Amino acid sequence: MFEMLQFCDIESLQKNAAALLAGNINTILLRRDVAVVGLCGGRSVAGVLSILRNQNIPWGRVHFFLVDERYVPIDSPESNFNLIYESFFSELVQAGQISKENLHPFIAGTDIKAEIEDYTSQLNEFGGRFDAVLLSIGEDGHIASLFPYHHSVRDDSGDIFIAVDNSPKPPVRRISASKKLLKNSLFSLLLAVGPDKKAAVESLNDELYDEEDCPAKIVRSIPCSYLLTDIQNV
Repeated sequence: MFEMLQFCDIESLQKNAAALLAGNINTILLRRDVAVVGLCGGRSVAGVLSILRNQNIPWGRVHFFLVDERYVPIDSPESNFNLIYESFFSELVQAGQISKENLHPFIAGTDIKAEIEDYTSQLNEFGGRFDAVLLSIGEDGHIASLFPYHHSVRDDSGDIFIAVDNSPKPPVRRISASKKLLKNSLFSLLLAVGPDKKAAVESLNDELYDEEDCPAKIVRSIPCSYLLTDIQNV
């Protein structure tokens, strides 16, 4: 199931995204002891997360991973985890609602291959897939660090996290959830905020484009997936 939801303003979009994600997490926790959630960075995502932290969720049973990260120190202003921590995790940690053991940053060092293997092992401890994933579409149609006409979206190695050494978008070194990992998710929210994303949304909805043209089409393979946008006439 794939459904597009359109909103007149960003505030309504973010509130609805947070409610949908919270409802899905709580539904998962009715069936399982833990829920595994994948998060991307970005300003629009940070807005959703700032609302999500006030939802009624048993946070101690939720584990969070990144769908992509820049290959930078964890305290770098460019780090996705750093942005997410400031907008979401910090208040939950300070309030004792969630343990830092539930937060899984990607730690960049000097051996990206070994670090990806370690991150993969961490996810495998919880089933090796995301129950829910929160994504944002780029102007070119990319999601996570999977870019159009690029080896990242063509990867068929079977790995669940991949190294991206020549990202078209700086910084050039990144790690990303693979196409395989994203497709194995059970639920996804894809955000498309602002008029500069209109062409990407049109490509996403156009049957003439495939996943290599528009990697965001990957979400159409996820069993339950929503596109939330404030763009009209798409």
